[in-house]
Formats: sequence, C-alpha cells, structure tokens
Amino acid sequence: MACGIMSKRQHLKHILGQAKEKEKKYNWLGAVEFYEKALDRMLKQKDFLEAGEIGERIGYCSYRVAFQAETREEFRRRMQLAVEAYKNAAEQYEKGEKQVRGNHCKALAMRVDYWIAPNCVEEKALLDGCIELWKKVATDYEEAKDWFGHGKACNELLGCLLDRFEIEQNWPNRREILTEGLNYGEKAIANFRELGNDYELTRAYYLTGLLYFWTTHYGELEKRKKLGEKSLTYFEKALELSEEVGDAYLIAMSNLEAVNNLFWIMGDLKLSLKRVKKVLQQGLKMKDNLLIQRAFSWLASITYWMPWTEDDPDKKREMYKKALEYANQAAFHLDKISSYAFVDEPHWSYIGRTPLVIY
Repeated sequence: MACGIMSKRQHLKHILGQAKEKEKKYNWLGAVEFYEKALDRMLKQKDFLEAGEIGERIGYCSYRVAFQAETREEFRRRMQLAVEAYKNAAEQYEKGEKQVRGNHCKALAMRVDYWIAPNCVEEKALLDGCIELWKKVATDYEEAKDWFGHGKACNELLGCLLDRFEIEQNWPNRREILTEGLNYGEKAIANFRELGNDYELTRAYYLTGLLYFWTTHYGELEKRKKLGEKSLTYFEKALELSEEVGDAYLIAMSNLEAVNNLFWIMGDLKLSLKRVKKVLQQGLKMKDNLLIQRAFSWLASITYWMPWTEDDPDKKREMYKKALEYANQAAFHLDKISSYAFVDEPHWSYIGRTPLVIY
C-alpha cells in the first residue's frame, strides 16, 4: 500500500516536473496539458489544496499563452479559459478551507477578465471590484502573518491601481490612486527586502517606480524633481535585480518601465533605445505579443524624435520611414491581443495595461 502511494506521488511529481520544463521554454500550452493531468489526479483524491495550487497554475499559464495568440478570437478564448481556471482554483481552496487563497484566485480571475472587457464601463467595474478584493486579501494575509502572501497581494494591487489610473479621466481621482498605490508599493518593497525574495522585490521596484514617475505630473517643480529621482532610483534597482534573477520577463518589464523615466524626464534617446531593444529581444524570445507591441511602439516614438537633431534631409526621411515601420509592427501585434478598439496614448499604439503576476 505504502509503495503504491509513493508511486503515485512520484508520478505526480514527474508530471509537474514536465509542466515546469514546458514553462521554462515558454511553451505555456504544453504546460497546461500536464497541469490538467495533475489536476485530474488531485480531484479524484479530493486533495483540495493541491488541486487549488495546480488550478492556479493552469490559470497563469492560460493567461500567458493568450499573449502568444495569432488572432483576437484565440486571445479572447485563452483569456476566458484563464478566468475559468482561476475561478475553479478558488473553489478548490475554499473546499480546503483556505478562504484567503480562494479570494486571491478570485481577484486574479477578475484581473484577467478585465483584459477582455467589451467597453470602458465594464473595465472600470472589474478593476474597482478587483482593487477592493486585493485590499481585503492583503489585509487577511497580514493578519495571518503570511508576509509573502501579503507582499504578493500588494504587488497585484499595484498593477490594478496603475490600470485604473490609466482609464481614470478625473485628475484629482488620478492623484488619489497614485497616493494609495505608493503606500502599498513601499509596503511591498519593505516586505520583500525582509524576506529576501528578489523576484517579487524586482516587481515591487518597477511597479512603484512607475507610480513615482506618474506623480511627477503633479505638484511644484522642486517636488516633481525629487519624485523623478525616486522613480529613477527604483527603476535602476529593478534593472539590477532583474539581471541577477535572470528571468526573461522580469528583465523585459524592468527595462520597459525604466524607459518612461529615461524618455520623458531625462530625454536620453540613446539609452531609451538600448532599453527598448532589450525588451524586444526578450519579447521575441517568449513570443509575447504584448511585450513585442510595446517595444515596437516605443521604437516608433524614439525613432520619430531622433531626426530632430539630424541636419541631413535624406537621413531624416529614412528615420521617419523607419518610425512608421515600427508603428505598423506595433499595430500588427496589438491587433492580435485587442478585445476592442483601444484609444491609443500619444506615443503611438501604447497599451497602458500592466501585466499580471509572474512567479
């Protein structure tokens, strides 16, 4: 009997190991297939907590594979599967009497659902509900002294607040969102410093750095300069840590968010270009349409401004032509992951949405 149990555990470990190997190669769909096999075993054994963890992983991999979609229809279908997987994981956690983990997955489901919302009204409703739920989850983790869970909830909340900031039109409300976000961001940074978790600390740095960047749009000039310096410091720490961790997505996101400060505040086009090319390199490696789109969007913006320092009209013409090519590439990749017609930001076809948790 004991040998039979051990054999089953070893087989489950083997299946999960294969899923992880698929993830390392960014074969998210392949990973889902192995996780589903493992989930089926856990459901038969009524191991609700293990089923919840595996179901959560299915949700995450389904979310990631959605950004590898070739069509809008495939993108929406993959996102919907991710929503369902997170909701199922929440049910399993609740059966295992882990309500906070259940709420954690419910919040993740709402966040994914936001990506396929048909209009801005539903986007706002989903984000507002998601923000409130993440606050509750963060508090519940804190009361349980689960500091890793608390920090992760804070990081996810930051992403939701940044998305909510992007679609908020009332300036005082936008400022309030940033103030609230900075409070949670500093908590997340302090938390992961203490825990020594460099992965989540990197995320906390670039997300909080982005919040500080946006606060430079408010207040007196002297205060705005200090906020810009704080933003730059956090982006630099994220860049350094991401290289140490060696994760492709972390490297891409740290470089991507750092460009905001380099381009808009420092006006350093050459370094901005260097950072964006790194984003594109990582995006192509992962076949991630969102990262590729955002990289091409920035390439278009940077290349558009470069001819202003060029005297040769032929070189100027070539640069503008290149900028247009980049913009077309950005639009091409954006079209694959659009749920409806986005209203673009000034720098070409940039999407303000902040990607979901990576861990």
